Amino acid sequence: MDGAELHSDTHSSQAEDATTLLSHSILKLTLLIDEQNALLRRKDQRREWADKSRQPIPEVPATSSSAWNALLRSTMTDVIQPKAEGWRSGLDALLVFLGLFSAIVTAFIVPSLATLKEDDIGRTNELLSNLTNIMIQMSGTDVSTLDLVSPAPFVPAASDVRFNVFLTLSLIISLSIGALAIACRGFLNLVSWSQHNKAVERLTDIRTRWKSAEKLLGPAIESLPQLLILPVLLFILGLVDSVFSTALQISSPPTSVLVASSLSVGFIASVAVGMGLTLLDGSLRPKSSPFQSRLAHLLNVSIVRRLKPLALRLRRVALNAFQAAALNTLQVADLSAKSFPVVSTPPLSADSMKIYHEVLQATRDDDILDDASAALFHVIGQRTIYSKRTIYSTPNPFFRRLPVDLLPQECATLLHLLSPEASLRSHCTAAQVIVDIASNRRARPLRYSQNDIGRLLPSLSRAARRADPGTSLSLLWTSQFIHAMAIVANDGVNITAYPAAVVILGAPHWSWKYFVPSELSEILALVFEVVNAKLSQELADADEGEQAPAVAAILSHPKLPQTTATPFVIDPRNVLASLLYLRRDEDCLMGRLMSWLIRIHGSRAVLSAALEHIQTIQRSERLHLLGHQQYSMVPRFVSTLADRCFAAEDFTEHELLARICIVSLLHTPSIRSRPPAGFVFFARPVLKTLLAAVTPVDLRGAESSDILKDLGDIRRFVEEDLLWKEGKLEILRQFDCLFGDLDLETSNRSISPEGAIYDAAEAGRYGGLEDSFSASE
Repeated sequence: MDGAELHSDTHSSQAEDATTLLSHSILKLTLLIDEQNALLRRKDQRREWADKSRQPIPEVPATSSSAWNALLRSTMTDVIQPKAEGWRSGLDALLVFLGLFSAIVTAFIVPSLATLKEDDIGRTNELLSNLTNIMIQMSGTDVSTLDLVSPAPFVPAASDVRFNVFLTLSLIISLSIGALAIACRGFLNLVSWSQHNKAVERLTDIRTRWKSAEKLLGPAIESLPQLLILPVLLFILGLVDSVFSTALQISSPPTSVLVASSLSVGFIASVAVGMGLTLLDGSLRPKSSPFQSRLAHLLNVSIVRRLKPLALRLRRVALNAFQAAALNTLQVADLSAKSFPVVSTPPLSADSMKIYHEVLQATRDDDILDDASAALFHVIGQRTIYSKRTIYSTPNPFFRRLPVDLLPQECATLLHLLSPEASLRSHCTAAQVIVDIASNRRARPLRYSQNDIGRLLPSLSRAARRADPGTSLSLLWTSQFIHAMAIVANDGVNITAYPAAVVILGAPHWSWKYFVPSELSEILALVFEVVNAKLSQELADADEGEQAPAVAAILSHPKLPQTTATPFVIDPRNVLASLLYLRRDEDCLMGRLMSWLIRIHGSRAVLSAALEHIQTIQRSERLHLLGHQQYSMVPRFVSTLADRCFAAEDFTEHELLARICIVSLLHTPSIRSRPPAGFVFFARPVLKTLLAAVTPVDLRGAESSDILKDLGDIRRFVEEDLLWKEGKLEILRQFDCLFGDLDLETSNRSISPEGAIYDAAEAGRYGGLEDSFSASE
């Protein structure tokens, strides 16, 4: 029996060993499969991230035809042609109506002209009647029986005169409007014409002329149909007057005919003057005038171009004579002795750069936008990068390094490329342009205003979200979006001594009044997620003791040599200010960043920065700049900072940490609730931190007297708290053990605006409190 039991035990142990071995093998196989899947996912991520659609457009020169032809095509297709076709179709319909209307008026005016002269047949009959009477008289017949009528002078009827006046004015005005329509159609056909061959010059010429056409030619074309009311009204009045005055015979002087003729001549003269002015404007302003014609171009070539140098020469002579007279009068040294820098002409004019930004911002086609944005770096760089051909007679390196402000039109172009309507390649191009301008050593520093920072940073963060591959944000750690955000946040300075995400957190230009809490939370949330993803990926296989050095190596190790003259140092206060925008579930990241700050700056510097920032956000003018979430993060912020300080070696700044806890409890909004609640629940860890920090402090010292008073206030508030029961007695015992036999005095300093300020409660000790707690239970 013993042998059978031993045999069964041996079989059972072998079965257990086999099961254990099999389970270990399955676990190893599972881990191996997971590792292979992770490698495949990373490979797919790299392939997806390396996709050409996620890469910026290759840079081209500022005058490249590939960029300007795309803008020219976009301008012609999307802007000029639709509106020009609308104007042209309107003019065609107008000309058709004028042709029909003129034919109708002509059909009426031809027979009506006969009524304005004497009828030859009636006049002949009168003469024959008189001749017959004369012959009868010569034959000896009694003259008294004859009826001789003297011929009356011919006077046209007044109705016929008025009818002809109305028809004549109507026909002349309609023909004049037709002439204007034909001229406008000719101007419209040549508004997109340019004598230049280069795309940049063609677009500048056409775009400038089109802007003038929208101001002058467009209103003229659109007002021509309204002028048709006048000839139609005259024609209708003439018909009505002819109908009601057919039977009337009114003799009047030809004053109305003279007036009608004068009006017709005046109208024709005004049309002629207008046509002459358009011809003169087209010849004097061939680049910007919309009234272009072959005759205007001929006048410009033959006359204006010859007269203009003569006028400039005369102007220069007059200016030199005036300067000479002024110098002789004031006895000032000759200005010609001074030497001024001679700068070569830039490849793009100011008008061309302005038109580039205008057309690019109006473009909605992704292909055109991608092609045109390739020249953005060189277009903006023209103002910041000096050409090698530039000659300086008096070199001044300081002047060359003066910062240049980002123009509003350039900022608008970057925002357009970063908008949700643009493609991912346009997003990458805009971010890469910001990075390239800041990293180009030949460029003058590009300075971003607070308005630029407030507009570009949210757009860059949203573009980075859209460029997120969807699996791991660690790929954004080295992306151009985070790098561009770091440059903009630091006012155009390219800092390479730290990773870009760390530079954003330590940016010295976080101005709370230029950001609403939601925008700043959105920006910093992306940065925190990228940092957290990078740290989680790098520290996945690190031991607990190796994590702190690894975090310091990741966040502090320079990737490139420092490019600025003054070494950049991360300000701990800026990083601590950013930590208030963390989510509540990211305590691990907050602890890692605080440990890193303590490691590189020391606990005293970090605590001093934390105390300074907490005091700053408690000021009355700052209360509306931070949201409730940021103020509610203060207790978690203080308790995490205390834990990291206690964990540091040789920590001795207990009094400074106690001051931070006291300031947070007494003066931070949203920590003290309204009566009768007292302290809210998430402030209680700060109380424990305060007791731990103040224990080693000598409260009898003179420097700690204000701490002692604040501790008395905090103990009183804890005792008055009506909603806090669990753990309250223990906290009060710790306070009393801490005070010992010290004589407490309450502080007269003001408490938080939202704090619960009570009258002094009745003096009581633990016995009464324990009885009340037991009764309530």
